[in-house]
Amino acid sequence: MPAMTADESRAVLAERVPEISEQQAAQVGSVLDFVPHALHLAAHCLAERAAGHGRHDHLTRDAAVRDAVRDLLAEYRAGKSELLRRGEAATPVAVMVRVARRVAQTTPGAAAWRSESPHRDALGWLLDAASLLTGRGMGLELLRSRRILSELARDVDTERTVGPRHPDEVQLPDEHMVSVALWALAQVGLLDVDFDRTAQPLAQHHGLRDLIRAGMSDTERQHIESVLRGVLAEYVPQESQGLPADWAREVYSLRLWEDTRPRVRRSLLRHLNALSQRAEAADLERLLDIADQARAAWHSDGDEQSPEYLRLLNFTARAHRLRGDYDTSRRLAQDALHGHRRLLGITHPRTLLSADSYAATLRALGRFEDALLELRPALDGLTLLLGWKHPATVQVEHNLALTEALTGRAAAALTRLQERFRYRQAVGGKDDPVAWDSADLLAYLLRATGRDGEARDLLRQRLRRLGDAWDRDRLWTEVGLAVSERRLADGFPAVKDPRYGYERAHERDRRALTEYLARFGAARFDTLRCQFSYAADLGALGKSEEAEAQARQCAGAFARTFGAGHPYTGLCHVRHGVHLRAIGELRPAEEVGRAGLNLLTHKLGGAHPWVAAAENSLAATLAAAGRTDEAVELAGSALTRLGDLGVADRPDGRRVALHLDHLTGTGTARPAPPSGYDIDLELPGL
Repeated sequence: MPAMTADESRAVLAERVPEISEQQAAQVGSVLDFVPHALHLAAHCLAERAAGHGRHDHLTRDAAVRDAVRDLLAEYRAGKSELLRRGEAATPVAVMVRVARRVAQTTPGAAAWRSESPHRDALGWLLDAASLLTGRGMGLELLRSRRILSELARDVDTERTVGPRHPDEVQLPDEHMVSVALWALAQVGLLDVDFDRTAQPLAQHHGLRDLIRAGMSDTERQHIESVLRGVLAEYVPQESQGLPADWAREVYSLRLWEDTRPRVRRSLLRHLNALSQRAEAADLERLLDIADQARAAWHSDGDEQSPEYLRLLNFTARAHRLRGDYDTSRRLAQDALHGHRRLLGITHPRTLLSADSYAATLRALGRFEDALLELRPALDGLTLLLGWKHPATVQVEHNLALTEALTGRAAAALTRLQERFRYRQAVGGKDDPVAWDSADLLAYLLRATGRDGEARDLLRQRLRRLGDAWDRDRLWTEVGLAVSERRLADGFPAVKDPRYGYERAHERDRRALTEYLARFGAARFDTLRCQFSYAADLGALGKSEEAEAQARQCAGAFARTFGAGHPYTGLCHVRHGVHLRAIGELRPAEEVGRAGLNLLTHKLGGAHPWVAAAENSLAATLAAAGRTDEAVELAGSALTRLGDLGVADRPDGRRVALHLDHLTGTGTARPAPPSGYDIDLELPGL
């Protein structure tokens, strides 16, 4: 390609560094002889160095760009001088390849690798290997193979070992670290990495590939080619297969946890993860049984535990959380997080994912703000290390959106998740599985912002994609759809026949509750969430005594399982008070409703819509007892609270405003909503 003009050069650089000035762009372009590919690499390196100066030196963006330009030109001159001393061709692209390699060593990914394997240049090795493999595109399976991971391993026992060690006995790096290295190389332009291209996420320009190959010594190239040939000879693509029904029995027969080889331990962890994902009561029982044996066998007496032991703690913590043993789950998740930070550092992807696991336990304990404090830096770190398209980043972003909603920030969470959902459908098509995995949470966020019709339509589409099997995903979606249908029927102006919508919701929840009780038990959160919704269905249908009984059982189960001070226990009290009022028990209704309001205010603070819902329901109870002045004060406080949150114009806010008008007698003759003035509540996931 011919040399670029000054304007074209600035356009290329400004694509990655919009703040670059015309003078700076001209300076960089002239040093690089305006060669297009060299400018492409320079743009990536400038963006990475500017971001680094911003992170570490806390510079303004303009100052960071200025220092990045200075760094790039200094590195370029040093690299060119070195090539000339060695008698090699110092073309702008060849020099920029050397510069990009050096800049890559300053990325967060390189820092993570130094804590994982301090004596190996993992980024350089993987770049050379990718350059020998990469054509138009390739998958990551080969570069994540056990043989290549053993090449990059931190082998702490080398000095005590006579002769080469077998790859099975080497402590392998975490599988995510290959993606970390490739993403770091992509940030400086040496590779093209797009995790949305799931089949072939890795590509490289042929000119770069040829330069990198030419820069390898004969010994380096022969060794890497030998490793890659061995991997290709042994490589068999893994098919998605279900876990054999008798797998747990085979593990016990072979006492698999006694094998000290990291490869065998990781295989055991993969199988435990499969049991954890199925999450039925029998699966969790088997998982914990095997995990207890493995923990005893894998635990070491020193301060540092092995990576496999720490991941085992995460799986065990999740199993305890799903079973409702939250104190044990918190302790194990916290031990895993502290162990990962001690062993791998705070920026390692496995440490950040361990923080995500710990945040899940904090959510289950009702510590929503604490969970938010764990998740925000975890998402920032994974975005730096792996990019915003990597599955691990997507997972943590999903959990952050849920946590934001639980802390009363539903609008921000909806924006975050809706953008991801639309992007995934644009990339993977309307049936993209990654997009639809987030549909349940997206529907909850739509309901939380008053868009019940959109939530219903979304969940109907999800049900069609789930098929006929009543598995855990189907049951969760059924309950969400029941909530959407009940709220649409209870809207105002009321639909012509709200009872039809109530009955549909009731039937969905009734069937789902039967399945939950049979397969997951009465104390599981999924079951209690369904029972909470089922009580609301009964109340809407006028079956107040049955609704009160279900709500009372639900509140008691939450208090026993989650604790009397959990926010969800407070929500149960609020709804139990509504049903007590419906059967004429006004004094108990006031006591229970006020307890729920006080608990929610204490746990969540004043800036939360659940507190407004509790105030509004307690106001209705006081009005029923003839204490109108107190009711007006509470309803007014609820409306003011919703206004301060910016949601007074949504359906829940309009319901509270109508309630206040009814209490003060200042409103029009507008009819009340079919089920009364109470805000319909639900229990989102944890």
